[in-house]
Amino acid sequence: MEKNKFSLFVSALFLSLLLAVVPGCKRDTEVKQLKETSPCTQCENNLTFTCTAFITGLEKCDENNILKFDSVTYFTGNEALKAYAKDKKNDSKLEAPAGFYIRNESVDSLNFVISNNCEIVMQTLSHDAEGNYKFNEKINCERFNKLFRTEGLNFFKHKPFRLSIVNSEIVSIKEIYIP
Repeated sequence: MEKNKFSLFVSALFLSLLLAVVPGCKRDTEVKQLKETSPCTQCENNLTFTCTAFITGLEKCDENNILKFDSVTYFTGNEALKAYAKDKKNDSKLEAPAGFYIRNESVDSLNFVISNNCEIVMQTLSHDAEGNYKFNEKINCERFNKLFRTEGLNFFKHKPFRLSIVNSEIVSIKEIYIP
């Protein structure tokens, strides 16, 4: 019984420390270790966090849709300028393009199950008769799956998405509009 309490305490402590680190989906050692799992491996730690990422793939595994993604850091405004200047010290162009900057310090591969009730919002999927994008277009999981299992992945793999993960399942996928 004491061993179970201790094990539960250590697990809770680890999860608390991890959640203190993960909100920006930073590349810390603990998160890296969780990322490098098979697409079919369920995460046992019930992680809850939000991050910005590039979607690298979508797979079906045991009736679950597994989203594969590479987490990045997304900056806007003055923070984008600072990050760009820091990363491009020897570059004469010191203005972040269109007021945003994406830092991808290393390519990683996260794999999480997409919840059956996942909210998916696209910014550049459709457009009206004049060619204007239909912003905040909600789509269902079936359409998202079809999109990413076909030619859409090539178009959308360079677009950042905001992902919300609750209890180790993706509950929200929102494309970030890049002007």
